[in-house]
Amino acid sequence: MTFPVRINISGSPVIVPPNQVGLNYNTIPPSLAMPTIVANSNQISKTFKIKNTGIRALQVDWQIFDQQDLDKVDNDAFKLSVNRNQSYDKKRVPFKFNWKALEPPES
Repeated sequence: MTFPVRINISGSPVIVPPNQVGLNYNTIPPSLAMPTIVANSNQISKTFKIKNTGIRALQVDWQIFDQQDLDKVDNDAFKLSVNRNQSYDKKRVPFKFNWKALEPPES
């Protein structure tokens, strides 16, 4: 079973530090395999680290999606629209891009 995870970061950029046991760096993005679990077995947990490479604090929000729902989005991660800029710099920058993430409902 694959548990796809997207990371939404508010703050500084983060990296996945190399050489973590269990992480497969040959996949894009790196993946963390989960073992087969049978009914009525004990709970398992997996851990990996992320590193803040900036000078500001950050917030990480985790969401888990059903792989079948992610496959329905036609590999479009964002909806892009171009809108007229209505802010103070509208003479210098007449148009702005608006990005909206196309995410299925959270599982």
